Amino acid sequence: MVEFVIILPALFLVLFATMEVSRLWLTISVVSEAAREGARAGSLTSPFVDNPTGAISNIINVLAAANLSTSSTHTVTCAGGCAVGSGAAVTSTVSVPFNTPIPLLVPLFGGSSGLTVSRTSQMRYEF
Repeated sequence: MVEFVIILPALFLVLFATMEVSRLWLTISVVSEAAREGARAGSLTSPFVDNPTGAISNIINVLAAANLSTSSTHTVTCAGGCAVGSGAAVTSTVSVPFNTPIPLLVPLFGGSSGLTVSRTSQMRYEF
């Protein structure tokens, strides 16, 4: 019984650390998918305008489906002036804050205030 009481906090730390790393991995995957969806929608928008509403709404839909912050930073831009046949690059960037409720794991994830997961995706403008 004494050994169990001594080992129990370490077991709980390992259990919760595993859960939080899994949440971080899922957040990275969802943010990557949101960036890809934003770039895809932007590359198929004609005519392209900076921050097209269709691409931004696709990003928000992907983040909302995973219960992530939809008020996070997300931009869709086109480098080189997206004119018809230009082959310019549409870039989508999504940043979402990741916070963990376990104080012992905060330094593991990036300092005193948590971590920001940021991903960028780029696709060729198709029109």
